[in-house]
Amino acid sequence: MKTLLLACVLSLAVSAAHAQDATPLVQRTALAGKVSLLIPEDFGPLKPEIMAVKYRQEERPTEVLSNERGTINVAFGHTQSPISPAQIREAYPQMERQIKATYPTARWNRSELVEREGRSYFMLDFWAPAADTETRNIMLGTSVDGRFLLVSFNVTRELEKEWGAIGERIMNSVRVIE
Repeated sequence: MKTLLLACVLSLAVSAAHAQDATPLVQRTALAGKVSLLIPEDFGPLKPEIMAVKYRQEERPTEVLSNERGTINVAFGHTQSPISPAQIREAYPQMERQIKATYPTARWNRSELVEREGRSYFMLDFWAPAADTETRNIMLGTSVDGRFLLVSFNVTRELEKEWGAIGERIMNSVRVIE
């Protein structure tokens, strides 16, 4: 019985790993070529009618890349808030406090400052309650053209097994192009 159970567990683990590997990621740019990232090859701009339903006008991201159904997306919010690359280190704890105040019951996976090719980014990765589920939010903040950029990947609890590791790969690949 133990052998059968172990075989089932291993089979499920291999299937999940294969599903994540089966989603090829390709190099693309966003924000008119200012940001580079790896993204599933079938992702494209989120349809305007889905964008209108998903995001309130005042919170609408600058650009969203998504799967065909709009259920998995990477959003780019290039704000008007001025910030230099050197100020990201100062902005990081403020953003973390703001998220913790907004989602006091959030479960945190990580919160850290990272350096990539000499540029500072902060990474916030947490689970927060949503209307009828829980969502994993992976957010990356930096400066582009002297303004704050927040890149986010969100996935529901139901889609986490299929998309969680892919989302991490996407967010770990984000680079500012200068």
